[in-house]
Amino acid sequence: MSDWGDILKGKSKSEAIFDYCKTFAYGLNKILVDNPALHTYLKSKFIRVQSKELKAKVEDKIVSIHWDIKSENLEAVFADANASPVAGTTVGTGTDVQFASDVVKKFSNSPLSPRTSHVSAAFENKVMIWGGVNNSYLNDGAIFDVTTGQWSLLPNSPLLARIGHTATAVKNKVIIWGGTERSSFKRDGAIYDFLTNQWSVLPTAPLSERIGHSSAAVGDKILILGGRETSVKDDGAIFDLQTNSWTQMPKSSSFSGRRDHTAAAFENKIIIWGGEDDKLKSYGQLYDLVNNRWTILPNAPISLRVNHSSAAVGSKIVIWGGENENFKLADGAIYDVTANKWLTMPSAPISARISHSSVSVGNKILIWGGTDSSFKSDGAIFDVATMTWMQ
Repeated sequence: MSDWGDILKGKSKSEAIFDYCKTFAYGLNKILVDNPALHTYLKSKFIRVQSKELKAKVEDKIVSIHWDIKSENLEAVFADANASPVAGTTVGTGTDVQFASDVVKKFSNSPLSPRTSHVSAAFENKVMIWGGVNNSYLNDGAIFDVTTGQWSLLPNSPLLARIGHTATAVKNKVIIWGGTERSSFKRDGAIYDFLTNQWSVLPTAPLSERIGHSSAAVGDKILILGGRETSVKDDGAIFDLQTNSWTQMPKSSSFSGRRDHTAAAFENKIIIWGGEDDKLKSYGQLYDLVNNRWTILPNAPISLRVNHSSAAVGSKIVIWGGENENFKLADGAIYDVTANKWLTMPSAPISARISHSSVSVGNKILIWGGTDSSFKSDGAIFDVATMTWMQ
């Protein structure tokens, strides 16, 4: 059990840590003031500190607590003592982020060349885009600041150019893994740190080379599932950012191997949708890490597809674009994990496309790039709170 679990075990409700954290930093204090519901939640969950030893343990956790509360990743901070050590996460929490004026226009005015099959990830108000292909394979990237509307180029990556890879954010770090350059399939990866603006190399994964896999973050752990090399894969692995190590996931007959699908996370749940094996997948799946259980999602109100995108805003998983057996698509739908139901998205202001990227910042989804009959460098922003596309 983790130190935090040890602290929680056998303790009663109290205001002690709540009072400590409320005054910890101006950023945390502002979050508490601006979010009455969060304030109430914290008061109900914090515990009594009755010894210097326990207080020392709490103080050791303050930095990680600060990050988790900023993203309202409450399950990661306040997991019950008997809960799984793999706590949940919410990417794109619905917390309002101030966007620059004319942000859609500025987002579409990227210093990067038009491309497809790239990846994106976000930290606070910054969106990272990396890799992909146009007339050649690419290993460059850039960061877009939604608050200022400014782009900045990334430093050189230790990875070779590629497509079909994944990128997943855990706090201020982005884990990129897999992909291919022409017929050279990859099993390597790297970590980009938003705070230091530096790259580091991942240790070797216990998976074979592949593309078209999916990845999602739960707590400090990245889950990679499926994909293909010479055949469709039904295995996966977990990378633990804290220990900088990999663990192979045991195979499950409940997981339907697939490629060119997407994954997104809410709390301790991974939502897999779309993709194909020898034909388009007609259903999505939800994996509950705490209970180690797979369930089938209800049918979506959109057609089956591959090469689409997905991103999470709280309990809502936004799926958009892609292609089926006949057409490239410009429609989308939202799966609400808590309500276990789908919502249909309004028509998008951008053209149909495949192999674009999408990422959540606050309560908004940013979609960029991709291809239909030409490579794209434009984007669009969807507000999940208002169910509207920004103009």
